[in-house]
Amino acid sequence: MNIKVISPPGNLPVTVAEIKQHLRIEIDEDDQDVELKIKAVVASLDPPNGRLGRTLITQTLRFSLPGYPARTIPLPYPPLQSVSSVRYVNSSEVETTISASDYILVNDQEPAILVLKSTVSWPTDLSENDPYPFKINFVAGYGDEPEDIPEDIRLGIMMEVGDYYLQRENISLGQAIVQNEFSRQIFNNYIWWP
Repeated sequence: MNIKVISPPGNLPVTVAEIKQHLRIEIDEDDQDVELKIKAVVASLDPPNGRLGRTLITQTLRFSLPGYPARTIPLPYPPLQSVSSVRYVNSSEVETTISASDYILVNDQEPAILVLKSTVSWPTDLSENDPYPFKINFVAGYGDEPEDIPEDIRLGIMMEVGDYYLQRENISLGQAIVQNEFSRQIFNNYIWWP
């Protein structure tokens, strides 16, 4: 799957202040370290390679497809908010926008699907030089603010950041570390893959 982040999220799903409260951190010297750990956990969950297979805070993504797509295209990384554009690179290497009146967006399910109308065909003059000539830009995510994300996902992020904050070094032989199974189960409940 070829996914690219076009416009990254404007916020993180949890704040440094929330993590500090969760972990009972009373000093400000670790704020930068806490923020770094939040970003690392979020990067492991969010597009383009996130293990959740869904989008947390609102962002614009590009889904690029090789060759001729099917009439029905499931859009990855739900929840979908809107489709910005559907474009293709033609044989003259010109990027052309497909009219929104040529397709229907079905957004009352996960994944949302883009369906080409039965009276229309996909263009046939595709670029031979672009391995992904079809490009769909779309906006996805639960919302713009941390409060828009399901609370259990936010809690899972806090727990994972807490694990990284408390276990900062490599583990010596003879010591065992147990990952918090509760945070793993929270994320497993939200995993989506086509």
